[in-house]
Amino acid sequence: MTPRPSDIASLRATLKGQDLHIPDLRPLFMHWPNFLSSQTLPSVEVYWEGRLGSSAVSSYAALAKFMIGITIPDFLRDDENIKTMWFELNRNVSYVNDMVSLKKELNVSVYSLIPVTIKETGNDLPRIVAGFIEGLRISIENFDQAAACLLDRAGEETEEIRAGVERYVHVFRTMMTGSLCWSLASDRYGDTEFIQRDGSLVIPL
Repeated sequence: MTPRPSDIASLRATLKGQDLHIPDLRPLFMHWPNFLSSQTLPSVEVYWEGRLGSSAVSSYAALAKFMIGITIPDFLRDDENIKTMWFELNRNVSYVNDMVSLKKELNVSVYSLIPVTIKETGNDLPRIVAGFIEGLRISIENFDQAAACLLDRAGEETEEIRAGVERYVHVFRTMMTGSLCWSLASDRYGDTEFIQRDGSLVIPL
């Protein structure tokens, strides 16, 4: 029902001048690991569960077929290779984001993958970054293998389905490379000035 202008005015008048009191919401979440305290960090495994479960990447992945105007048949939509592609897309973007955003995040919190990993492993920063780069390489490899299997399966279908799946894979790869390029160019993280001639980053924390 569309409210009448008089109803809107009445609601505003009712609310104006009042104080909105919100109780401490933290007790509602206390049966979960205590992520609410900046003094407490989760394990790397638990961090990844929360990171991948709360990321907006899955939402974009779900919208991909609508953005390019294709239909994925049911038997392909439930394919394990598509699930792997979704997972690796999310992991890929999360790895990159948690590295390039560290300088910005440290101004607010240490709830990020690098501090969490330092706390759990005791490893120094160069070793942790090297591990992330290897994780990123494996993620890309897993994605490519899943995409190849999906394209092979689609190759048995109609030309329309094959073409649609090819575009679907292309969109996922565009999301990963696009996220990297945007992260490096965006003012959000302010890393542009730290890009070296060889393409590497040296970010003073």
